[in-house]
Amino acid sequence: MGRRSYRKIGPGFLDSAPIQMTLVQELPCSPERLFEVFEDAEAWTEWLFLDRVEWTCEFPLGEGSSRTVWTDGAEFDEVFFDWTAPEHFSFYFESGTSGMFAAFMEDYLVEPTDNGCRLTWRISCELAGIWKMSAPVFKTVFESKARKGLKDLVAYV
Repeated sequence: MGRRSYRKIGPGFLDSAPIQMTLVQELPCSPERLFEVFEDAEAWTEWLFLDRVEWTCEFPLGEGSSRTVWTDGAEFDEVFFDWTAPEHFSFYFESGTSGMFAAFMEDYLVEPTDNGCRLTWRISCELAGIWKMSAPVFKTVFESKARKGLKDLVAYV
């Protein structure tokens, strides 16, 4: 599989992408604890459908931080255009080995609550080429996997 570049996008893509998903989850931990989990590369493989995660930047994390993730036989290089712990982060796919995407981003907003915190996870993407025809199925499957991941995150924290 060859590596390809994806379209560079910014925060506005959250509201303009052809495929948009928003999931909200109450978590029994502080925002600080949740961000400890987000900073831990190995933790992502415990609660989300990722096979491997590797930070490719120096800590502390911030705007411009980067990592590579592996899932379902594909590899994606992610660039963070916001990392404001313990409140918010966003990233987009810069490049990867899958031809499925034209553009992809995720946005995580964490708000404190009386019993822990609330995570609002937004996923926005545009499928490429022939994959566009599978958009409704892709959205259903991805959203189902993401919801399972959030349930696993509740157990993990």
